[in-house]
Parts: sequence; structure tokens; C-alpha cells
Amino acid sequence: MASSKAYIMELSIEMYLESCHSLKGKRQVVKSVIDRLRKNYNASVAEIAFQDSWQRCSLGLAMISSDTQVLQKQAHTIENFLRDCKDVELIRVDSTLI
Repeated sequence: MASSKAYIMELSIEMYLESCHSLKGKRQVVKSVIDRLRKNYNASVAEIAFQDSWQRCSLGLAMISSDTQVLQKQAHTIENFLRDCKDVELIRVDSTLI
């Protein structure tokens, strides 16, 4: 029986949301970004920090694959997607391949 190895790519994403002036406004923007990441990139995503801050957000994102190159390409594509989002300013993306 052939064994296959699974790899996990974890992204830690920090964003600035200049247009948000309330937690309600922030929730709308963050929910939209999370929904698009889940739908377009089949990733698991959750807000992991700054829940009480109006204009900062930190997301944790995870993907799994048997091919590390696929994961690295996907991480790069996600970073570009976030850079192009008009509602957020990407501050930092840290990635870890497990």
C-alpha cells in the first residue's frame, strides 16, 4: 500500500480596516473577507485576535494538501487577493508549512 503524506499550510494574517468605525462595521468587513477566503480558496479561516478593536483584525487560515508547491502557490494567491481587497490593508502575513 502506498503511503501519502499530508502537509498543512498555516497563515497568520494581520490587517488594518481604515473604513471601520464600529465593531458592527468591522464584523461586516471581516465576515465578507472570511466568506470569500473559504469559498474561493477552500481554506479554514477564523478571526484569532483583536476582536474588540475596530480597525485591526488578525485571521488564522489553514489548508491541507499532499503537495507543498500547491500550498505555497495557494498562500501566495491568498496574499495577493488580500492586497487587492479594497476594504482592508494587509499589514503582515506569516506562513508556516507543517
